[in-house]
Amino acid sequence: MIERRKISNGVKSRKLYVWLISAGVILAIYLLYNWISKTGPIEIDTGAKFADTVAESDRGEFDDEIGMIGDVGVGTVQKAKYTHLNAEKQVDREFGFEKLLHVEGDEWEIEKPYMNIFRHNLKCYITADEGKVQVEDAVGRATPKDATLTGNVVIHISPEVGSNVQESFIYLDDVI
Repeated sequence: MIERRKISNGVKSRKLYVWLISAGVILAIYLLYNWISKTGPIEIDTGAKFADTVAESDRGEFDDEIGMIGDVGVGTVQKAKYTHLNAEKQVDREFGFEKLLHVEGDEWEIEKPYMNIFRHNLKCYITADEGKVQVEDAVGRATPKDATLTGNVVIHISPEVGSNVQESFIYLDDVI
């Protein structure tokens, strides 16, 4: 009976040693990996730039790139995208641009406009250097209605798998 307890205690202490050695090896591998990889510090944008522009907007002094509408300063709009949904609530058309250059009434001058049209058998991508877009106010939101795209207009028609449409590229100076 005494001998059985010694064997039982020996097995328990052996399990403890194996566990400690395994944990030590894993810790050593982890430390070695950290020492070798040398990952630099990750910079995080805390939004300090936004706080500076908000604080400066109360002073009434605006940079050359900011326009005025009444007492409100309005900067340039960049990377806007408008989507249109079909009856099945799927995106069938996207319109967007890189930068809003000028607004006059309901007409916008824009830079790098694009339009993506999605159909069941093809996708059509239209890009240009510049454009003018006529917008209409729908429920307090501007919605693009008509557009004139100018400068290096490219229309790329890309067929879906199993479609009889052929891939095409059309190059124009302008398109309405």
